[in-house]
Amino acid sequence: MSTFQSPAVSSISALHAFDSRTCTWQSYCDRISFYFQANRIHTNEDKKALFLWSVGDTTYNLLESLISPQSLTGDDIKFTDLIKLSDVHYDATKNIMTSTYDFYPCYQKSGQTFTEWKAELCETLRHCGFTTSALKDKPHDHALRDMYVIGIR
Repeated sequence: MSTFQSPAVSSISALHAFDSRTCTWQSYCDRISFYFQANRIHTNEDKKALFLWSVGDTTYNLLESLISPQSLTGDDIKFTDLIKLSDVHYDATKNIMTSTYDFYPCYQKSGQTFTEWKAELCETLRHCGFTTSALKDKPHDHALRDMYVIGIR
């Protein structure tokens, strides 16, 4: 009877570096979770090592700065600690106002199909926090905030 062995790093397809210009931190975290699940990577030590090995120079350097004066190689720094630090740094709520600003004037462009425009609206809407922000149950305050964002000169 054979027993399962963890895959060697050389047999695991690459985990792509995080790029905040093309992907949200939350989406990247979701992909990391799927990656670890698909490759049967369960220990925090293995997760930390693979994450730091493949996260990319920009994010690695950022994490070094955020964790300072401690070292990323320290045994006391866990994978979950690195994710929490990154969660705070890339906090999606920081972008709610800019996303709201981008959402309201997002009109259909010349030559853009309705389907393309709808996809663009949905992508922008996803980051507006209409259902998850502190204002979700306060429609008047929410509307005021939105007008502050789009109406200020």
